[in-house]
Amino acid sequence: APMSVTVNPATATITYTGPSTICSNSSATLMANTGTGLTYQWTLSGAAIAGATSSSYPANTSGAYNVVVSNAAGCSATSTSLPLTVIPAPSTTIMLTGPLSFCNGDSVIITADTGAGYTYQWQLGGTNIAGATNINFTARTSGNYQVEITNAYPCSSTSAVATVTVSALPSATITATGSSTFCPGGSATISVPAVAGSTYRWYRNGSIISGASAANYTATTGGNYTALVTYAGCSNTSSPAVPVTEVTAPVVVPFTSTSFCWGGSAVLGLNFTGSAGVAYQWQMAGTNITGATNSTYAANTTGSFGCVLNFTAGGCTMTAPAVSVTEYPLPNPIVYWDGVNLTTQTYYVSYQWFRNLVPLSATFPFYVPSDAGTYTVRVIDTNGCQSVSTGFIVTRIGVTRTLGTNTLSNDEITIFPNPAQGVVHIIASEPLRAVINAIDGRKIMDEANATEINIGTLSDGIYTLMLFNQQGNMVKVEKLIKN
Repeated sequence: APMSVTVNPATATITYTGPSTICSNSSATLMANTGTGLTYQWTLSGAAIAGATSSSYPANTSGAYNVVVSNAAGCSATSTSLPLTVIPAPSTTIMLTGPLSFCNGDSVIITADTGAGYTYQWQLGGTNIAGATNINFTARTSGNYQVEITNAYPCSSTSAVATVTVSALPSATITATGSSTFCPGGSATISVPAVAGSTYRWYRNGSIISGASAANYTATTGGNYTALVTYAGCSNTSSPAVPVTEVTAPVVVPFTSTSFCWGGSAVLGLNFTGSAGVAYQWQMAGTNITGATNSTYAANTTGSFGCVLNFTAGGCTMTAPAVSVTEYPLPNPIVYWDGVNLTTQTYYVSYQWFRNLVPLSATFPFYVPSDAGTYTVRVIDTNGCQSVSTGFIVTRIGVTRTLGTNTLSNDEITIFPNPAQGVVHIIASEPLRAVINAIDGRKIMDEANATEINIGTLSDGIYTLMLFNQQGNMVKVEKLIKN
């Protein structure tokens, strides 16, 4: 009898829509055709892949993939090959240049693997760190660090996490208990915060102080102090250094010469340590000078000048020894006239004659005038002080001054007192006109028949008193001092 034959052919297809080249840290999911009663065997380059018997397979190795599909009738079919190329992902080993736990202010350098065409992106807590694209990264703060490395394909891979722990530095801020300035024999106490488990070292001017290992220190010597505090392996040095000042004995220091001419002064200062919280009182011959409470003083008279300093910060009072100051009087040149010659005192070291305020070629104690005018002489004495005489008016050359038919000489005229504060008396045998000029030649007073003149309203200074007879001739000129 005829035999009936039934054919149950098997079919095998692979479905994959991804790229034919992938990175080694990823996979390509290959899908076979599905149906009831089908079994599968995946192969790579003709060799069965152990355990690869599902309808899908995650391929991550280079080669040609096939799937053998068998149906319930025992029929099998092999798919066409699907080629796949796998590119190795970058190595993500990281290296450290130091411990991951350190103190604030330190750091650790984390270095990634190197490779041709590699690029880098460092991350903190899974977030990219802006600008951190070098092969290494310097971590200074606590957190979880890792690096994403990308090669030329590009394939990327991310390293394991490096956990950095940064410990805070102990406080090393120095404070003073009370004032940091003290007087001789005193002290200043300085300290840093006391924390259990901490150790301390104190330094003066950069040198360690033997035995100073507590949170506080009593300084008996001035200087710049710092403290080194260590806690839990972290150390911190106070900055900046704290100055502690020991008051030293003050000394008066002249800023200018201690000798000067009348009208000048000697500027005095002080040299000492401990300038904070100081009150000053200058003295002359041990007596307080009213209002002289600055750190400098301009002495304008002869005497001995010192200063009492009250150090409020240190709680003591000290006196700067006095220095001597000398005020030289101005020279008092007097011009004499004998009818022919103008002369003055001969004991000065320098002379300069003037006519009507114009300098003459005359530098001796005498001068023979050839023209009428107002003559003065400027002199300099051995102390270097200079002064100009009062003006002497020469009206006629070679003729003596007369009153009527009688000659009136300087000896017949008396002027007193001089210096004066109020009334000046004039005694002469004839009525005289009195004219007072300022030293610059300005007329201040003019009185006829003057027997006394009240200069009480004039400012203190030097003036010229000129006396004229009834004929208008000058019979006497004298320097008048108002004080």
